[in-house]
Amino acid sequence: RDLGNSLKTSTTFRQALGHDDSEALHDALEQQFHQYFVTANILRLERLVVFSTDFQILAESSADNTTLEHAGSVCPELIEQAEQRQGASRLQILATLCNNNGRPYYTVLLPLGGLNPNGYLEVVTAPPPSLSPIEDELGMPVQIRLPGGNLLYRSQQWPESRNNGLIARYRL
Repeated sequence: RDLGNSLKTSTTFRQALGHDDSEALHDALEQQFHQYFVTANILRLERLVVFSTDFQILAESSADNTTLEHAGSVCPELIEQAEQRQGASRLQILATLCNNNGRPYYTVLLPLGGLNPNGYLEVVTAPPPSLSPIEDELGMPVQIRLPGGNLLYRSQQWPESRNNGLIARYRL
């Protein structure tokens, strides 16, 4: 959310959006992959997409090493939900976990512009780098495995033995 809010207030980004300049929008999106929180792997940014008010893609950019399968929205269900909104609800930020190519992604959809949105920005991140605060809140280590069994994330404190404690499971 913070990355999206920062980008949408950028003068360069706002001007590019206002002039429907896809090339300048793409350049502004590309620059986000070189921000400190992304390069330090604090935030694993996967894709940024700028949509028009009728959810046509104006510009998009993806990380070089992304595992996302297709262009466009990672979470079509989120876009469908956004399309159904009326009035002031169009100004709300939407966020959800989505499954793409068997992997979880956290997707945030932010309105662009003021009280009359002139587009939307989708920010797609992979959740593992941000899971350590969840461990602190739960007071126990966290492990995420994909449905096929591939390990996506494991806390450093994850026990080697499977017989020592509570296991909570969540399926995407």
